[in-house]
Amino acid sequence: MLEEYQTGQEASCLITSSGMSAIRTVVDEFLHPDCPDKPKPRNFVATSQVYGGTFQLFSVRKDKESKVQWRKVINSADIIEWESLIDENTCFLYGEMPSNPSLGFFDLEKVSALAHKHGIPMIVDATVATPALMRPLAHGADIVIHSVTKSLHCSGFGVAGAIIARKNIPAKVCNDELKADFCTYLKLLPGRDYGPNLSP
Repeated sequence: MLEEYQTGQEASCLITSSGMSAIRTVVDEFLHPDCPDKPKPRNFVATSQVYGGTFQLFSVRKDKESKVQWRKVINSADIIEWESLIDENTCFLYGEMPSNPSLGFFDLEKVSALAHKHGIPMIVDATVATPALMRPLAHGADIVIHSVTKSLHCSGFGVAGAIIARKNIPAKVCNDELKADFCTYLKLLPGRDYGPNLSP
């Protein structure tokens, strides 16, 4: 409700066991190697200014171990740099805004429009801003991620993550249910199978 408030977007939400669990749950769904509509090698374009855990996930778990190339945007304010890194094998665009801890920003509307031009989702980690200060869905983002650990629990009294996705997202995957209602799809299948869910 907080993320879709006054955005004109209909969204759904999934709560996870941590912020990192939310990030992995989201990005993994767009990186499956077995989709016939997604040629290899796979890559994703993301800002280099991200939380340390995200940097490790992208640079080691995805780039090094899984051979999914992380194409780093160094100057996130430069829309030309974003576009220069996208090709037919790009699975999604990802940004953290403001980034933790460097407080980096970029033009979310322009980058979201660029993602949609290429038929891929725009994913935003908006933990630092919280919905009180920024609602990415209102500026073109498809999926918003929060480390609830920080935004609602003062960095440690409770550990949780949140995924908020608008309905009918663009994606180069062969899964109409995922595109129609991403968070409901996650609840019914990957959330059940991989177990990233928040404990009672």
